[in-house]
Amino acid sequence: MKRRTINKQGLAIITTLLILSLLLALIAAFLVVNRAGNRFTVGSVDRRTAQDVCLTAFNYAWYKLEQDRAWGDGTVAVTGNEQYPLVSAQVQLSHTQVQGEQLLTINGLYSQSGNFAEPEGTFTMTVENNLQGRKPTDTGVTVNVPSRAVRIEVVANVGGVTKTLRTLLRPTPISHESMAAGGDIDLGSIGSLRLESRDPYVNRIVAGENMSLPEADDVQFLKHGIAASGGDELNLGSTNLAGASDDVVRTAGETSGGVYMPKAEVHTAVEEFNPDEITLPNLTTSIPDGTWTFGEVTAIDYIPHTLQYATPPPPGGDTGGVDSTVRYQRRTSQYNQLTSPTGQVYTAGQAMEGTEVLDPPYDPSGGVYPSEGAAESYGYGDTSDATNFSGTDVVTLAPGFKANITTAQMVVHPEYALQVPGDFIVEAEGARQPELYFGYDLSGGGVANQMSLVDGLEAAQNDPGKYMAGIIADGDVNVVGGVLGYGSMIAGGDLTIKASSGLRVAPDLGVVVKGNRVIVNPATEPEPEQPGEPIKVDYPIFRDAITEESNGDWTEYNGWLDHNQPTRNQIVADLGATSTGEDPTVLWNAVCDE
Repeated sequence: MKRRTINKQGLAIITTLLILSLLLALIAAFLVVNRAGNRFTVGSVDRRTAQDVCLTAFNYAWYKLEQDRAWGDGTVAVTGNEQYPLVSAQVQLSHTQVQGEQLLTINGLYSQSGNFAEPEGTFTMTVENNLQGRKPTDTGVTVNVPSRAVRIEVVANVGGVTKTLRTLLRPTPISHESMAAGGDIDLGSIGSLRLESRDPYVNRIVAGENMSLPEADDVQFLKHGIAASGGDELNLGSTNLAGASDDVVRTAGETSGGVYMPKAEVHTAVEEFNPDEITLPNLTTSIPDGTWTFGEVTAIDYIPHTLQYATPPPPGGDTGGVDSTVRYQRRTSQYNQLTSPTGQVYTAGQAMEGTEVLDPPYDPSGGVYPSEGAAESYGYGDTSDATNFSGTDVVTLAPGFKANITTAQMVVHPEYALQVPGDFIVEAEGARQPELYFGYDLSGGGVANQMSLVDGLEAAQNDPGKYMAGIIADGDVNVVGGVLGYGSMIAGGDLTIKASSGLRVAPDLGVVVKGNRVIVNPATEPEPEQPGEPIKVDYPIFRDAITEESNGDWTEYNGWLDHNQPTRNQIVADLGATSTGEDPTVLWNAVCDE
């Protein structure tokens, strides 16, 4: 029994040892697997950290470019050390760039805790800034960088992991459309249409409903571009592409250099036109809504005349005497004026030339009237209806908004946008055609001078808010005369304008036209060959007359823009005459033909 018991105990011990051996094997296997898993976990952490390094370095570059679009473009050398972010820094950067070279190299250390003595990773970032360029550039180090773009490459090293991030940044489009309407767009009556943006991403005209354009030959997309309508009509002249075959639509697009999209899915509801999404001028000025009317007003004043008349002799006398009375000659003249929507009236400083009328038309002085009754029969004695106008040709209607009352021109100065709570309507009585100029200013003499591009096109492209102008109306916008210059027009209602070749819509510059419906009518007068070009016949005559009269010295006329119209008229009248070598009838017909 005892022996058997011992055997049982030995068996129990052996069994226990076998179990312990198996347990140790399992533990060893677990340790091996755990170590392998730990290596896998470490690699995953390194990869995530390397990604964080890339993104942090990239965010730093983005931050610097938002501060200064010229950062790293080689204009100024970038050197020195910096930490980012400013609070709880995670990267320490060392910059290297030679002035005149477009490649900026940045070496950096990464530490999530900010302990750069023991960094968790390192990185090298290269920045090739071509945001100011108008064509692709090749530094010879990497691929070509497109115009108006910046290329960023980050190579991060964490442990044994290397991760690379490459990206190309472009400025956010100020507007995706140069012209858009929630309803119809009607440009069918104008002579030609050219979309001049070189950026195909914003070279678009979009109508929520129908669109009418000139013939395909008269519509030109400078580079690609789209004209899309959501209604049943996309008319090119007399051809409705909405009912045409695919081949006809494709051929029309090839002719115009763009793409026509009839019955397209477009979303241009006017409530979506959020001015906050468009880089409009930096400054806004509020003006009253309603109608601005250019008209005329009659001015009345009286010229006093002391008239002598004969008096009868006194009783018993033989010789009569002479007495006098004051009578008035009425003088009427026409003045240009502007009436604001609130009823405020602005009157020009000078009467309209040729409108003065005298009543009676003759001067009564120079003799003695035979009687008091005869003297009193001249002119007027009551002057209570006299009017007095003390105005000026150029008036400031609001900050950044001026008008020349004589020429019926309104100008919006660069950097200003007019904010209108309702309609903005400009009209005129009679034959005058009021005009609205964007990005202009008026000289002291009332001449409109273009100011949007005074510092060049690149300056305007880099800071549209400073150089462009605009109007934002909650209601309709309707200017019966011409509209030209660089200016956004955004109407919550309908937008109706006349436009010559001087109107510029440039989404690259923040200049867009948007409304519920957009109607652009042709200019009343024939257009010159180039915007701003003077008529070819009368300008040489004027130039030759000044040259002959002044013997080639134009100094006397240097202040021409600061003279008012009567002064200019007098200068021209003093020029005398010069032969043009042509019969006046020939010249007149030539001018009319222009």
